[in-house]
Amino acid sequence: MLQALRFVRGSVSSSDIVPILSSYLIKDGSVVGYNGRMSLGAPIDLTFETSVEGAKFYAAILACKKETEISMTEAGRLAVRSGGFRAYLRCFEDKHPARLHPIEDGITFVPPSDFLDTLQELRPFISEDASRQWSVGLLFHDGHAYATNNIHIARRPISGMPDMRVNIPIFAVDEMMRIKEDPIEIRVADKLMSVLYSGGRWLTTCLLSSDWPDVEKFFEEEVKYPVRISQIIEAVLTIYPFLEADKRVVMEGKVISSPDSDKHKTGAAIDIDVYIPRAIFNADMLLKFKDLEGDIDLTKYPLPCPFRTSGVDGVMIGMRG
Repeated sequence: MLQALRFVRGSVSSSDIVPILSSYLIKDGSVVGYNGRMSLGAPIDLTFETSVEGAKFYAAILACKKETEISMTEAGRLAVRSGGFRAYLRCFEDKHPARLHPIEDGITFVPPSDFLDTLQELRPFISEDASRQWSVGLLFHDGHAYATNNIHIARRPISGMPDMRVNIPIFAVDEMMRIKEDPIEIRVADKLMSVLYSGGRWLTTCLLSSDWPDVEKFFEEEVKYPVRISQIIEAVLTIYPFLEADKRVVMEGKVISSPDSDKHKTGAAIDIDVYIPRAIFNADMLLKFKDLEGDIDLTKYPLPCPFRTSGVDGVMIGMRG
């Protein structure tokens, strides 16, 4: 029971603006959540139908330490009993808008073995700026997955995907990363995508527009003068506590520093063993690389600077001087 609720929990709204969306729907032997954008469902050993307040139902099941009994009371409450513990939970009379099943038509395929790795490696580069809706997702197209946060443009090769453009929203990417299991099947149809997992569990999400601008030209740049990304990350982490609110980092010569450290004001600097022409970057954007191994060419600054890692390549834009 608890495992099913944990799986579905990510699609149960934490807000009570629309109360029904903060509930679990129990129906036809399944428990389902829907937050207005995404549904999750899992089998459950209950035969009645109701929509029960989500946070309290989860807390009640979590509190059960012995054999658990779940039933509906005559007053229309959901009763949870386990040993000396009992809870009575409010149920909603409104019709729950959640889908009860994953989509059944459209394009169906088994995702490649590196599907989760692709989500993991490109997630740092997905935008969270909703004003450019197309950019708050991960685009799969023509043998690659693409992501941009308006500072980086990144891609990763991925084989075994069907010949179509699919833009998966960031919240669905995060949920699949939380689940952290390889899907057994994916279905895409009518601006929706269903991801099927073992044990009859599933996720269904809306899809974003796949009308991205043409970004292929950014991947034509070569890394002619490579600097190890790990060396940059280590230096930035060292001086990070001394940076100002804009997180500006100055690279010049064989020094990486906060802007005023070379003037003996406040700040910090650290020596490195590679020469870098003057360049300025945001530290938080540099730290997006922290889980990747590879090289970046900083000599292109202030133009986009190309980077190459074992799986991801792209460009990064610096800050104005």
